[in-house]
Amino acid sequence: MLSFSQLLLITYMVLMLIVPNFILSLIIILPVIFIKHLGVKKKIKKRTLIFTGLSLILLAYLLLINFSYPQIMLESNLTMLLIFTTSYLLVFILLEKEDSEKKIQMFKEVLFYLGSLLAVYGVFIYFFGTTSGTYQVFKLGPINLKQSIMGQEPLLRITSLTKNPNSLAMILNFSILSGLSLIKTNKSLKLKVLLIIQVIALILTYSKTGIIVTIILMLLVVYSSNLRRLTKIIIYLVLLTIVIISSNKIDQLDTNRFDVDLNNREVAWKIAEEKVINNPFQPIGFPNSGYYLEELNDIDNKMHNSYIMLALEIGLIPTLILYSTWIILIINLLINQKNKKNTYLILMNVILLIQQLTEAKMFRYDLVHFIGISIITFSVLMLYRKEE
Repeated sequence: MLSFSQLLLITYMVLMLIVPNFILSLIIILPVIFIKHLGVKKKIKKRTLIFTGLSLILLAYLLLINFSYPQIMLESNLTMLLIFTTSYLLVFILLEKEDSEKKIQMFKEVLFYLGSLLAVYGVFIYFFGTTSGTYQVFKLGPINLKQSIMGQEPLLRITSLTKNPNSLAMILNFSILSGLSLIKTNKSLKLKVLLIIQVIALILTYSKTGIIVTIILMLLVVYSSNLRRLTKIIIYLVLLTIVIISSNKIDQLDTNRFDVDLNNREVAWKIAEEKVINNPFQPIGFPNSGYYLEELNDIDNKMHNSYIMLALEIGLIPTLILYSTWIILIINLLINQKNKKNTYLILMNVILLIQQLTEAKMFRYDLVHFIGISIITFSVLMLYRKEE
């Protein structure tokens, strides 16, 4: 049974998805929690002080490169400060929390039920609603549910409450893995049914990256489990069937639309790569890739790749340091884990790293970013358990 605080957090995350700019409320809520913590607890943990020092160095660097770029706009600086401040406050609050394993368990449950809510909503309207333009609608008396859709009938890509099938797939990646982790200790029928609905919803997004990531992770989870060999074989066959059906359906989608989309991405990537290669020590400032593409190069598309995006915005060397540190963190989790306690966090970090190859939700003011830095922070906490 979910606690009141978990229900409140799920509701808050849903509001972030459906209410325009509601996510901006973090800049009010997080400082309140931060100030409340400082008022109650006088001694700050050593790891938090180290993080604060590194954050100040990062902030100084971001301000330096932003103000050194001639086309920088005030809006970009404000956005940078918004992302930095809220991210810092969230990580600070999580680092100061006691009993990290309990918090991770609560985090799993929140993600799983958030994904379940989005999946049930999207799948229900898909099967019982009617299509009207770019929306699917379900009406019953005063009830009026709808979701935006992409693609063409009969292969429509659902979005649930996220307004984008790829965003829905990214959240479902997190929630499905969380569900697989929860089922290890709670084999209730409810969890299994909700997990199946989430897999159906993921397939209906027709997100190539989302489906591939989930299949790989499910294979790893099944392989490392204590299930009987026959059960594993049956699961492998089911996953193989899902891959075949999904691949066939995706190929039947409007390939012209995908070709145009991918070509625009490749053009954006090429422009960014040329800039980084020719001027590796002259970043354009954070978060200015959208402005750089649209205003200076007339490319009507986002970067859709966090690695290239950050190399363009903050420089190649800082980007390499950032991701190298992240990978070292994952390796340390793998080396130091006991009784497979870190497996969940290791796989969640892998999800984040793969997702960033085709999307750029991390290091942006987006729900996926805040989920991501929470995962990274929990990973650090698992390496500092002795300090608690």
